[in-house]
Amino acid sequence: MQGFQAKTVAAVRSEHVVCVVKASELRAKAFQIGFDKDGSLFIHFPYFQHRTGILSSSEIPATGGRKADVNLEHGGKVTSHRVKYSHHPDGRAHFSQDG
Repeated sequence: MQGFQAKTVAAVRSEHVVCVVKASELRAKAFQIGFDKDGSLFIHFPYFQHRTGILSSSEIPATGGRKADVNLEHGGKVTSHRVKYSHHPDGRAHFSQDG
């Protein structure tokens, strides 16, 4: 691109991003993604008022459609603690909130 110089691109930097879910007219904060200086990222749910829930890993099929059915009960674990997910540059992943 003529006239383009990398030094003219403004970077967007933030300590965290708030993710919002919108369904019909309802708009609600869902979770936050935080970033650490070492490249780690953290996902936590400070807006969720309930302490009990199900923690599960699942895949959304890549069908190209707008809707997909996902079963969170299969392989899921019941938790009574608020959960924070962290993923580190070396590939380690952790689910915790209080250590």
